[in-house]
Amino acid sequence: MLYPSPFRILMLFITLNFMLTPAHAQVLKQASTSPYSCFLNERNAKVNFEKANLGVDYSLADVLEHAYAHYPYLEEDGSSLVLVHEKESLTGKHFTFEQQWQTSADPYLVYGTQLKIHVDFEGKVWSLIHNCFDLSVLDERMLAGGSRDTYFKSRLADQLRAGDVADVAPVVYFEAEDKAVLGIQVTDLRADYSYVFNPDGEILFEKDRRTYAHAHAHTHTHGHDHKHAHHSRETASTEVVNVRVFYPDPITSAGVTYGQTIGYTDNNDTASPALNAELFDMQVEVTFEDGEYKLESDRVRILNEESPTPTHPPYTSTDLFYDRSDEEFEEVNAYFHLMNYRQQLDDLGYSDLMDEQIWVDPRGGTDDNSFHRFDSAAGKHRLKFGIGGVDDAEDADVVIHEYGHALSYDACPNCNNGGTQRLALDEGLGDYFACSYSRRINEYYWDKMFGWDGHGVWPGRNIINNKSFPNDVEEGDIYDTSEIISAAMMEIWEAIGADNADQLILSSLYDYAQNIDLTVAAQILLIKEEQLFAGEFYDPIYAILLSRGLLPYDIDAGQNRTVCLDDTTQLGIAGPVVSLESAEISWSPSISVVDPEALNPFVVPDESGYYYLSVTDNATQLTYTDSVYVTVDYCFDTETPSEIKLLNSDRFRQGRGNLVLEIPDTYTSVQLRCYDLFGHLLLETDITGNTRHEIYGDHLSAGMYFIQLMLNDSEEQVFKVERVR
Repeated sequence: MLYPSPFRILMLFITLNFMLTPAHAQVLKQASTSPYSCFLNERNAKVNFEKANLGVDYSLADVLEHAYAHYPYLEEDGSSLVLVHEKESLTGKHFTFEQQWQTSADPYLVYGTQLKIHVDFEGKVWSLIHNCFDLSVLDERMLAGGSRDTYFKSRLADQLRAGDVADVAPVVYFEAEDKAVLGIQVTDLRADYSYVFNPDGEILFEKDRRTYAHAHAHTHTHGHDHKHAHHSRETASTEVVNVRVFYPDPITSAGVTYGQTIGYTDNNDTASPALNAELFDMQVEVTFEDGEYKLESDRVRILNEESPTPTHPPYTSTDLFYDRSDEEFEEVNAYFHLMNYRQQLDDLGYSDLMDEQIWVDPRGGTDDNSFHRFDSAAGKHRLKFGIGGVDDAEDADVVIHEYGHALSYDACPNCNNGGTQRLALDEGLGDYFACSYSRRINEYYWDKMFGWDGHGVWPGRNIINNKSFPNDVEEGDIYDTSEIISAAMMEIWEAIGADNADQLILSSLYDYAQNIDLTVAAQILLIKEEQLFAGEFYDPIYAILLSRGLLPYDIDAGQNRTVCLDDTTQLGIAGPVVSLESAEISWSPSISVVDPEALNPFVVPDESGYYYLSVTDNATQLTYTDSVYVTVDYCFDTETPSEIKLLNSDRFRQGRGNLVLEIPDTYTSVQLRCYDLFGHLLLETDITGNTRHEIYGDHLSAGMYFIQLMLNDSEEQVFKVERVR
């Protein structure tokens, strides 16, 4: 029923434009001044999966033209798209645009908008995703009373205590699909909050720009970030040091459960014989400079920024042996696991992903939580790990989970912060990367995420579960919802192998966009499978995603088969989930299909090829496809021909088949040449007698053609054929 064809999603078109109601209480706050402050983040993106061909020499202008052709309103009424990021991955290039409104004054960014296009290296467009708006609702009158940068910055500086560390920009903010106001976006770089204000100075929307390891209650305070200049590397060298770390954490390596065995508890960061027995001796590269060994490389740098600030002396020995009672331990442990995971990514071919130095504070606050953020002022990714409860940097799951947020952001900047399901997807990705990393090290209790850090008030998460979409989408809880996709991804890990699954999911990062839901993420995984593995793993991946409700329609175009020319065969699906009343059914190409809108149409194939079935749910506008390959055998008489014959010319004339040349065995040498009406040689080949030779015409335009045969170097025979389409 589900055949492993690399072309089965060739005609996959998904247009997704429906509203979801969950709100995320932790990182998306609804301001009391507007009942619509979460609207932008809850509208789902419009999505098209296709294979339009821009050509191998396409330009940025071609990409924009393609977007405007799909959505003309994006270049009308003052709307335009501006390129903000261009990324290259193993499967092509990924272009990210933002929408802006060009008025008589300066252009305004349309807040929170994004358009993503993925084009492979042959110039084929695979996906187009956007959450932009129709700006026909806007007019110049909106400018009346609008205030600009200087006014807002001076008015709000005292309120936010942001001063010169706030980015300020004019924006168009949509409170509803047809209700927009001019506003000002203020980004407080010290507190990691972004705000949108209306011209009266009222907060329309506020958002925490950080991504956390788990849900928590946090207060809105202004922290402090010390800016660090790069060290001069003129006297620095790379050295290998010995370290002692948890691998991946003491609960996993010991094969025990937290608190149920003596010695395997936090106990206020003290060491114990049991925990010390789970320290592993490893090696890692560091930087040696001015007589010190620094936990730094071109990919990772350990910093100490937040209180409590460590007071330990510099590292001057090549043996960095500590236990968890030492404040150095979290630094060494986090650094080792990040460097170790980084090597895995490089080995898989993703050295260009996050190919920059990330700044890491292993003791970055007293909370029992950790987060990733992109520091736009410093142009750096930052990870900060809390020391409340079990110090987060002691658990490799937490370390790699947070690094997963950095990977996601680097593959598609600003793509992981719009929409609760998109936020849930990012949490699921972080859990997958952490689980894949730890499970490679030790299989024990692998499904328990954060097995060392997650206990008591913070119970961690579970990768093995029976959650499905949309039944287990939890309103306001991205973390519970994330278990749907993380569990599916780890099932894929088991089905196709760790390396293959990691490649699949790492490549998918580049295609994700704001405001997509989990079903779109599932379709992107199928696209990545086709691009990376050409259908080898399609069936198990499809079955896993289908079982999770992420591909709700189990459609079937029928079994591949072989028929004779002029035979009639019946295509069809078996047991569609959707009813006829709520779906539209179509087959393509429809030229030889008797009823292309029937469930089980009859077809009289002219030539071998695919027939594609599309089922579109009118309620959700989700379209699902399957295909069947029909091989056409000419089935001519098996007797040796007595004379030269040219067959199937009528279908060739209509562009619905190929010419078939029958050659008797009396001719041992035959030279075939094909000319157009102007005498241009189009084809030349040698064939032997007692054979049937097929002449393909797909590349031929309408016109008259001549088939010349030189027989046994002495006899000539010419056929005239016509092609009208």
